[in-house]
Amino acid sequence: IDTSYLPDAAMLGLALPGLWLLARHSQHPRTGRLVGGTALLALGLMTKPSGLGVLVVPAYLAATLALRGEGARAARLAGGLVVVIALVALSLAWARYLGTSYPPYHIAGTGYLWQDGWAELVAQGFYLDRVWRLTTVWLLGWPLVGLALVGLVRPRTRPAPAGAGPLVHLPLVWLLGCLAFYLVAAREVTQNMWNLHIFSLPVAAFAGRAFVDLVMPLGARSRPAGRFARGLVLLAAVTWFSTIPLVKFMKTDYLGPSRLLGREM
Repeated sequence: IDTSYLPDAAMLGLALPGLWLLARHSQHPRTGRLVGGTALLALGLMTKPSGLGVLVVPAYLAATLALRGEGARAARLAGGLVVVIALVALSLAWARYLGTSYPPYHIAGTGYLWQDGWAELVAQGFYLDRVWRLTTVWLLGWPLVGLALVGLVRPRTRPAPAGAGPLVHLPLVWLLGCLAFYLVAAREVTQNMWNLHIFSLPVAAFAGRAFVDLVMPLGARSRPAGRFARGLVLLAAVTWFSTIPLVKFMKTDYLGPSRLLGREM
């Protein structure tokens, strides 16, 4: 519902299917999946570099293939990752050239670790107070944050699907990659709160795991009516305390003047 006309939604919308195709390729190799996944992931990261943390996902998939002795498949997946990195690097270099060569001589983004230093990052408490405020009152809301934390710390209670292999760990790998990127660009990420959208997939995965475990606890005897009632209560809590209050913040036209300027230009 965000009305600020920013590229974060497109970045996530391109990166997610790209990574899905690469994950499918790691399990069932197809040239089309490798090419399509590489292209979509590169387009997503060129759209918004705040998604760079997800590059750990194909790196993880390639590493697991190599450890299983499937060196040829690992090499193809690693080659796709190298192509993505090269394309994104070229895109960033082109953007830097434009920003330094033409008016208004501005390159968006500031507040990186090499600019602020570790001492400033620690002094600011890693900006966690700002992250907590943004996630609870703008991006997710209290119920989804709580469900995601429960799903993250709660041990897995259900067996992984047959043939899933290393794919069951992808949400955690995605989250770790995002956290690594956050350490490098904490002030920039929290100053432009849309950057937090890249955390959406692992948050959704862990919240979904907690929702299923709470509604249908494994090994517990419960009637369908009880499961339905628990699910209804959780959905009502998410709707009432997350969706409804957050809509007014999502619909705020934060960059209205920029949109009008672009229209006039």
